[in-house]
Amino acid sequence: MDGKVLNHEAKVILNAGRKEGRIKGQLEGRAESILEVLEEYGTIPLEIRQRILAERKVEQLKEWLKLSIKAASVEQFVKEM
Repeated sequence: MDGKVLNHEAKVILNAGRKEGRIKGQLEGRAESILEVLEEYGTIPLEIRQRILAERKVEQLKEWLKLSIKAASVEQFVKEM
């Protein structure tokens, strides 16, 4: 194969990896924000913490973040999620 083709393929793979890393970082950041808000209300059940950290849909995390801010307690958040 031509060196230019390999160089292009390497750049494509590198850019895909960077994009995946940015998305993963955004998801983790949103999940951590939700947990930080909820920790102000008390103890977060382990299964809820794991569910939030495992979520891979940005839209769901956005909704949970809004809900965590509006909720009066961890219990209310869990009930409405």
